[in-house]
Amino acid sequence: MGLAPVLSVATIEDMIAGFLRREGWERARQSYMQEDFSGRLYRRLHGEGKGGNVLLMRMRAPEELGAFLRMRRLLDARGLRVPAVFASDADGGLALLEDLGDSRLDHLLDTGGDAGTLYRIVADALLHLHAAPPPDAAALGVPLYGEELFLRQVSLFLDVWERILPAPFTPAQRRAFLEAWPPLGKACRAAGSCLILRDLHAANVLYQENEKGHRRAGLIDFQDGAAGPLCYDLVSLLEDARRDLPGNLREELRGYYAGHLDAGKRAAFLASWPVIAALRHMRVIAIAGRRALEKRDVAAAGYCARSWEHLRKYAGVNDLTPLFRWLDQAVPPEFRGSPLR
Repeated sequence: MGLAPVLSVATIEDMIAGFLRREGWERARQSYMQEDFSGRLYRRLHGEGKGGNVLLMRMRAPEELGAFLRMRRLLDARGLRVPAVFASDADGGLALLEDLGDSRLDHLLDTGGDAGTLYRIVADALLHLHAAPPPDAAALGVPLYGEELFLRQVSLFLDVWERILPAPFTPAQRRAFLEAWPPLGKACRAAGSCLILRDLHAANVLYQENEKGHRRAGLIDFQDGAAGPLCYDLVSLLEDARRDLPGNLREELRGYYAGHLDAGKRAAFLASWPVIAALRHMRVIAIAGRRALEKRDVAAAGYCARSWEHLRKYAGVNDLTPLFRWLDQAVPPEFRGSPLR
């Protein structure tokens, strides 16, 4: 995907005003909401006689809207709770969405919500999604996250992290990094593929008190969804760069999920977990590190530090020996944390 054109604030506001006028929301009062980590814009529109509130969403790149709408249809067809779409403008990357409320899981957790209960609801949503037959990525029009695409994405780490090291990575070090992932292909295939949301964490789930079962987990921010490894979203949820889970909840929920799999798939799921987790943590370190360096973003720097901590847990895994050997040779311990100096 290419870089989105940089539009002036006035141009963006004109696009939004025109869209709202065409859809009959031009007189709605707007509550401004914080942009998300990827620069998407959200505003709550207060109905004024139109039957409640809706959310205005503007994608950073207009082409992302098509991916969002496609993934929304797929998740909805599989029984997941996702926001309805009332109107969209492909050229402007704009949409009017059902407002799923303010009960974000991270806010509920921060105000005393029971972590075990809340996270189990999300795990149930994943179990429901993964009960569907393995997806045909090409037929569904979604990316397939396998060894080739994962390696291409995780190589961003090299470009970002060499900016904080005393010297850039050498060509030999760059080759060795990519060669340090021999178990990745097996891990991607081990337990079969499923639809993955790709950015599942507590801030992207809205608790729906009027729903039942797994549909109490209202899902957002899934425009990067794809077909990929079975454990990917659960890794993302339970080994979050933004927050720590209390006590042994990570192990308990991983066991809870695995307990719903047959013996063969359970063994493959658990065996693939460390490699997929290491891959995701390296990718988060790269993305959050880039943001921290470009914007001096302290929160993003904290995500890097926590992701390094998550990664360190897997230092003794045989399949990851080549990766940790590479890290020992190329990234000194004092540079495995926040990128801000």
